Parts: sequence; C-alpha cells; structure tokens
Amino acid sequence: MKIRLPLSHFESYYEEIPSFLEDKQQLYLEGVQNLKSKNCTITLVEFPHHGKLVDIELRSPIQEKIDQFRVNISRQFDEFTMDTIHISKERNIFRNLSHLNGVGAKDLSRKLGMKMLENKSTTLYIAQ
Repeated sequence: MKIRLPLSHFESYYEEIPSFLEDKQQLYLEGVQNLKSKNCTITLVEFPHHGKLVDIELRSPIQEKIDQFRVNISRQFDEFTMDTIHISKERNIFRNLSHLNGVGAKDLSRKLGMKMLENKSTTLYIAQ
C-alpha cells in the first residue's frame, strides 16, 4: 500500500468541519429525493477506509455530521435498512488509505452483489 500523504495531513483536515459539508449533503439528499420520486430502489454504499484513517475520522467533529446524515437519509424512506459488509482483512486490500486495490474491490463487489440479490428495499451498506 502506498501512502502518499502523511497521517498528519488527514489529522489536520479532519480537525474542522469543512464549510461545504452541509451544502454537499443537501445536494446528495436532493438527488436521493429525485430518484425516490421516480420509484427507484436505491442502494447506498459507504466504502471502507484503512483503519488508520478510520481512527482519525472517529475522533473528528465530522463524525457527528456523518452519523446525522445517515439518519437524514433513512428518514426519506418508509422502508430503509442498514447492513454491514465485512471484507477480507487477511490480505492487503487497500491501494492507499482511502481506496481499495483490485483484491479489495473484487471482494467488496462480490459480497455487495450477493447482498443486493437478497435485499430489495432501499439499503445503506457499510463496508468494513
């Protein structure tokens, strides 16, 4: 795995809530509403990050906004579920701190596809 930026870069980035975050979340909710108005079944996926980055995110003030955003999305639907996809940690699955490599992407894609076949309602899958 290549880490191009030092962890301190991410630590400083996550110290404050970006000014654009609420606008970006609102645009996302509008997109969800547009798809919902067209009777689409929506599958949402939270892609995994490397554990070092997850630790930084969990200590960040952004985390509270992310948690609330999940609640806001769920309130848009009569039927909404959250599910976890556990991807293999036995091998290196990351290209860098925030992107999967080919092995990780293949594992996630296979498991996501199987879950989507089972679940027909709007679902937020959290890959870990």
